[in-house]
Amino acid sequence: MAHNQRFASDVFYVNGRAIPAAYFQQVDTAQAAAFNADTGGDWSPSSPVVIGGAGVSIAGPWVLVNGQRIVTPSGSGVRVVFADNDAPLIHPTNFPLASRTIVTPCSAAARRVGRTAPAVRSNSLDLHAAGLAGLHPGSRWLVPLAVHDGAVFGSVTLNFTTVPHTSLPTSLPQMRVTAVDVFGNITPLGGASGTPGWVSYPKPGNVLAYSGLNLQLLYPLRGTVIVNRSAFVYYADVIDESGGAGALGGNAFQDLTCTFSSLPLLGVE
Repeated sequence: MAHNQRFASDVFYVNGRAIPAAYFQQVDTAQAAAFNADTGGDWSPSSPVVIGGAGVSIAGPWVLVNGQRIVTPSGSGVRVVFADNDAPLIHPTNFPLASRTIVTPCSAAARRVGRTAPAVRSNSLDLHAAGLAGLHPGSRWLVPLAVHDGAVFGSVTLNFTTVPHTSLPTSLPQMRVTAVDVFGNITPLGGASGTPGWVSYPKPGNVLAYSGLNLQLLYPLRGTVIVNRSAFVYYADVIDESGGAGALGGNAFQDLTCTFSSLPLLGVE
C-alpha cells in the first residue's frame, strides 16, 4: 500500500456490519509487509524509501555493508555535516585500505637550536615565492610536520629546486624525520638502524643531472611507525648542500609530502 493509504473510508465502519474475509486478508498482508523497527530484520524495498519533512535522527549505529555508500546528488548542494569534534570512523577491517597524503610547506620551517623551542626565523634562511632557501651552504632548519594521528607513517618526500651549478658539492641535501617527546628526546624514524637517521640525495653521475632542476629526496620510514600526537611532535630536519667549490646557497625547498596508511578515522589533523 502507498503511504497513509487506508483500506476503507469511514462509511465502511458501521456497527453491526459484517466484515468480509477480504478485509482481514488485506490487514494480514499489510502487517506482514510492515517495517517493524523494534524487532529488526532484513528488508528489501522494491523502490527507494524517501523521507522528507523533519528528516530522521539516528541514535544508534548505522552500518553500510556490501560496498554500499552514502551519495549526495551532484549539484544539489546537499552536504554531510558533522558536529564539532565529530569525524567518520573507519572499521578496523578496512584500516589498511584507508590512506592519505599531507603536504607541509617548507615555509613552516624554523632553525634548530639544540633541544629548545625552534626560532621562527634566522639570518641563514630566505623565504620567497619559489620556496624556503638557505642563504649559505650547509644551512639547516626544522619543519614541523602535519601528521595523521593513529595512522601508519609511511614516507616523506622533500621537493626542492637547485640553483645552476658548474660542479657538484661534496655533500648533497640531506634530511631526517624525527619524533620529539616533551623531554626533548629525539628519535630518528628512518635511515639505517642505530644511526642518527640521515638520508642524502643520491649523488648524480654529472652536474647536469643536479643543476637547476626540480628534484625529490625520498625518506622511507623504518619499520612500522604509528603516529602518536599525544606523545610526540614530528619534524623534518633538513640540511642543504655543503662542502667543496661546488657548494652554493639558494636552493629552494618547496614542501614535504607525507604518506599515511591504515587510518583509524578521517578527522582533520
